[in-house]
Amino acid sequence: MCGSLYQAALLAGERMAMHMGDTEAAKEYRRVFESGKKLSDEKLFNGEYYHQMLPAPGAYQLGAGSISEQIHGQLYARMLGLEDIYSRENIHKAAASLFKYNYVDTSYDRINTNRVYSLGDEGGVLIACWPKGGRPDKPLLYCDETQIGYEYQAAGNMLYEGYILEGLTVIKSIRDRYDGKKRNPYCEFEWGNHYARSLANYNALLALSGFRYSGVEKMVRLAPKVYQDDFRTFFSVDSGWGLISQKSGNKQFTVKIDVKKGKLAVSSLNLAVKKTPKKLTARIGTKKLTAKTEKAVNESWDADKMMTVRLEDTAIVTPAKPLLVRMEF
Repeated sequence: MCGSLYQAALLAGERMAMHMGDTEAAKEYRRVFESGKKLSDEKLFNGEYYHQMLPAPGAYQLGAGSISEQIHGQLYARMLGLEDIYSRENIHKAAASLFKYNYVDTSYDRINTNRVYSLGDEGGVLIACWPKGGRPDKPLLYCDETQIGYEYQAAGNMLYEGYILEGLTVIKSIRDRYDGKKRNPYCEFEWGNHYARSLANYNALLALSGFRYSGVEKMVRLAPKVYQDDFRTFFSVDSGWGLISQKSGNKQFTVKIDVKKGKLAVSSLNLAVKKTPKKLTARIGTKKLTAKTEKAVNESWDADKMMTVRLEDTAIVTPAKPLLVRMEF
């Protein structure tokens, strides 16, 4: 858990250092990152999931178990458009193992002496389990709980890795527990009511939509994993919020950014388009913009499925002036 978050922090630190022109710091962050990546894959991955090296000081350890937070940092790497924190193959396997081992569809046969977040026929993601044995006499604290914030994190990583059914199954299990009859649907509690960690559910919107915005590059990304032919989603960034949509067909592809409040500066768009269009048009309100397509820029995972549309001049999208980009094939 902490190791994966550290890896993501190093990547983010490197990116910020490069933007600030601090090449020495960027090189050091990269050195430590590559070392952590190599050692984690070599020493902590057992072929299916990441675990803990023992001995470690004190009781309440994980050891050979599978913890729901093992690739937590990868979720941040995905949301921020960085790169894989560990081996691509290992991360994909680990996300699958989270559902295979940590997800339970009922709680009837679970013994949990800590806080109870699921009962009877309710499912969820266990914080930790030991599918290959080796559960310590004093295991990781809270290991048998299904804490909502951790579950949303696991679901988000599954969705980003393409395990759509699995990720949505986890989310549905949470929402079934908080269905308004058994529990308050507006209070996904953990260590108290209205617990902040439950807000991790926002990552599902980002994972399913493939939305990302870089204020530094003024780049908007949209690559939905569902309903690609006719997709629309809410977005919210520092400068404003609104709706972004795409419609895709054999002969035409259209993306629209409709700001409802504030503004959005856009210099480029990374879109889920593989083939070069015969015609490209872009408009901000009624004004025509000069634009061109190029090979996808800053795409660590889906470069072969993406295309960058670059505007000659930065467009400021406002409620009165939506941005429309249309490709014809």
